[in-house]
Amino acid sequence: MVTWYDSDRKARLPKNWSTIVKRIRARDGERCTWVYRVEDQLARCPATTRLEVDHIKNNDDHSDSNLRTLCH
Repeated sequence: MVTWYDSDRKARLPKNWSTIVKRIRARDGERCTWVYRVEDQLARCPATTRLEVDHIKNNDDHSDSNLRTLCH
């Protein structure tokens, strides 16, 4: 399995990645966006620490619509 440490993914991120990360985390309220089901209700993950900005589709599309905040 390829991990972040032996991947070229970091080198393919745009130069302004840190700015993008701040914008996406602010948009998402500095909270994980994962939604899960509890009985018949949907609930959003309450995590606000160890957050990462994740690509929804695994490609080099760094547009806001393809990014989300998730907990580690």
